[in-house]
Amino acid sequence: MCSLGEIVDGRMQLSAVGQIVESCWQAIPEHFPNTKVDTFQVMPNHAHGIIEIREFTCRGEVTSPHHLVGDETSPLHDVTLGKVIAYFKYQSTKRINVMSGKPGKKVFQRSYYDHIIRDDIDHFFVEQYIELNPIMWELDSDNPGG
Repeated sequence: MCSLGEIVDGRMQLSAVGQIVESCWQAIPEHFPNTKVDTFQVMPNHAHGIIEIREFTCRGEVTSPHHLVGDETSPLHDVTLGKVIAYFKYQSTKRINVMSGKPGKKVFQRSYYDHIIRDDIDHFFVEQYIELNPIMWELDSDNPGG
């Protein structure tokens, strides 16, 4: 089901539901101050995004970017990618269900795909993949019409 919008001439046109998803993504740092949202792309039936989780010092200051590996977290702020994604999905679903008048309706699949970006080159290629996704929609395995 493609409820988030449609691709028109290689560009994503967000539906009201897609606008909610994008808004909830942008609001992640308001709930998780040690996160930064990076490149993001809503697609007709899924979304791609980069989240940076930064570490806090004992004084509560954000240090340089820190890519979490395994169970490594800041001792003061137990932020994990799983918690961030769960919160994002919960907030999006809640707002979408209020708008549609269908409380309790499932919006997202249970799982998600993750990838740790380890260097600038990897970041560049992931960012390009996300940004070019609408142009590649016709060939995408997630495209029900492709």
